[in-house]
Amino acid sequence: MKREAPDAFGTAFLDIISCGFGAIVLLILIFKFEPEVTGLASVSNDDANAKIKQLYSLIDEIDAEAMTEDSQATADKLDALKAAEASLTRSLSETSRLQQTSATLKQQLAALEVMNKRQQIAGTSAGKQSRQDDEVGGIPVDRDYIIFVVDTSGSMKEIWHKVMQEIENILTVHPQVKGFQVINDNGNYLISGYAGKWIKDTASKRKRIMKLFSSWASISNSSPVEGIETALTRYSKYADNLSIYVIGDDYTGANFDQVISRTRQLNKGRARIHALNFISPNASTDRFSTLMREICRENQGTFLTF
Repeated sequence: MKREAPDAFGTAFLDIISCGFGAIVLLILIFKFEPEVTGLASVSNDDANAKIKQLYSLIDEIDAEAMTEDSQATADKLDALKAAEASLTRSLSETSRLQQTSATLKQQLAALEVMNKRQQIAGTSAGKQSRQDDEVGGIPVDRDYIIFVVDTSGSMKEIWHKVMQEIENILTVHPQVKGFQVINDNGNYLISGYAGKWIKDTASKRKRIMKLFSSWASISNSSPVEGIETALTRYSKYADNLSIYVIGDDYTGANFDQVISRTRQLNKGRARIHALNFISPNASTDRFSTLMREICRENQGTFLTF
């Protein structure tokens, strides 16, 4: 019996269908349908899955009709398969675009969060403050006038080089100020001729002051009370633009509450009062730090220990 020759069209068409099916499967395998971004309701996994199921159904129908050699029906199904493939490709492209947009939005949100945190920690605010504080090492440097109130007792003289270094550091980190002054804890001025006045801030004046400071010999009782009062009373009209740096290693006074109350009465939170607590060999008590921590807290200041 003569064997019937194979249908070349049917075989070639099945090859085409197989290639198309392989391409669809490859798209499905390499694309991540789960968006990384929540809240993008316009692209749904259900929609993508429905399109995939539709493609599978069309492929099954084409395979079945190819076996029956219904060329027209197969061609129609192939057109439908191509249309479904194009629709899926558009959906995948839209999902990718939305993911990229969301990534950009996430970056912008992260930048805004960083900016917000910087604004929250940019200095200590109190009362009616007209401008944002700038800080160096935790110390606000937003005032135009500076007064150093320095303990000149014997225990401080033992670490005088460290004291001088920190005073120079404070002057260095400040921007150009309009004036500064140096008095000791008893209220005595480093330069008596400038009592009640300001030393003009120039490079030569800073150098001269530090030279005089290195050999400063003045009576001291290791109590910053008189020095703080002198600064707040003699320079009261500059209080809103004044920073006072109290430098010491001990407090020999008898009462903390009276000093805190008196400072509160004179200052009313206007001038910033900072404190530099030095640990020296012959002054190991914590009385200075106990007093000055509270004064700094009430007067917009920073407390540092060296």
